[in-house]
Amino acid sequence: MASSTLTTTQQAIIATTSYGNTVVPLSPRSVEKVSISVTAEEARDQGFAHRMFGDTFHVPAVYEFFESEAQGIRLGYLLMEKVHGRTFDQIDLSTQEAITLGAAVVHAVTQTQMEFSKRLAR
Repeated sequence: MASSTLTTTQQAIIATTSYGNTVVPLSPRSVEKVSISVTAEEARDQGFAHRMFGDTFHVPAVYEFFESEAQGIRLGYLLMEKVHGRTFDQIDLSTQEAITLGAAVVHAVTQTQMEFSKRLAR
């Protein structure tokens, strides 16, 4: 029974990253990202980005964040909207396209930082 459950879980995993994050679908509209590197700050920042840029970029909505600890190891769980599309690994970009995309991301982050600073100053 355990091996069939493991196989089912392995088939359900959407992505794993070099940071040790695992993304697993919970429903057709939601996923769970779990890792020792998933933090409350990430959930907060992603929620902010979704509110700021959700109409422009496909930033998943954050539904819930929680943590658990077992045997001294803390895991963060980020439950979020499942966004359909391609991952960066699936996109074959030329050097110029990658530079253009990178510049757009830097611009978006800079604008977010400026907006966040304005809100803190209020």
